[in-house]
Amino acid sequence: MTQTPSSRGGSYVGTPRRTRPSRVKSGDREALKRELWAAVRAASGLLSHEDAEIRLRAVHATAQAGNVYRATLAESELEAIVADLERRMEKAVL
Repeated sequence: MTQTPSSRGGSYVGTPRRTRPSRVKSGDREALKRELWAAVRAASGLLSHEDAEIRLRAVHATAQAGNVYRATLAESELEAIVADLERRMEKAVL
């Protein structure tokens, strides 16, 4: 794709434009967990909506966000266990 200035704003054709800054910084697992939990709560609030299509989408979104939240939570717990084991091993060696 050839990049040429467009007539609007002088940006280049084909250049992705960022609409808003990211709310979760890379590596910030606690913020990610908060965002995922908020997504689960928001989607689950639509499970009783009168429109069947919205209910179906809410079920899907709740399941998806819930699974990612569960995996993130499990990873955090495993990381804490590994850190505790490493600390115990250091004490045992010294």
